Amino acid sequence: ALWTGMANAYVDLGTVVGITPYVGAGVGVAHARTRFDAGINGEPGFGHNQTGLAYTLNAGVAYRMTDNASLDLGYQYLSAPNLRRFDYAAGQERRGIAHHQIRAGLRYELW
Repeated sequence: ALWTGMANAYVDLGTVVGITPYVGAGVGVAHARTRFDAGINGEPGFGHNQTGLAYTLNAGVAYRMTDNASLDLGYQYLSAPNLRRFDYAAGQERRGIAHHQIRAGLRYELW
């Protein structure tokens, strides 16, 4: 399991025909809990908890539907370079966690 707490900042790059591209970045912490249950011949599994620095890079576009509401489609890259993870396919532990996400949402501006 991976939990993150991030502080992000975004910059809108201008609006043309209702479409607003944006970029952003963030920094925070990531907490990973790894657990592996061997289950072979009664051997015990292993696991560990760790916390470390994480950062994000973001980009996307928002499409204005009304004066206050926009549809948002974005991409986020999240990295926690010093956390360890178990690569089950290779059967070994590796350093660094990286996630790529495509996000869709609704933006609502209060003022």
